[in-house]
Amino acid sequence: MCGMSQQTVIRQIDRGFLKGFRIPGSTHRRVSISSLREWMQQAGMDMESFDAAIGLDQSESDTQVSSVREA
Repeated sequence: MCGMSQQTVIRQIDRGFLKGFRIPGSTHRRVSISSLREWMQQAGMDMESFDAAIGLDQSESDTQVSSVREA
């Protein structure tokens, strides 16, 4: 979704740049859509592609992402 390798994203989580967590007893990590979106905006990444990938159209892109997860 953000054009980076999985390992790069994992390092960003482990270093505290991207808010996420490790699933207990596993090496898997999880990141909320809102945290990923905030991190991508701060990095100056293309938000139109991200919004399209998660199903937001341009008129919804300024709404809170938490409402999208519930839909």
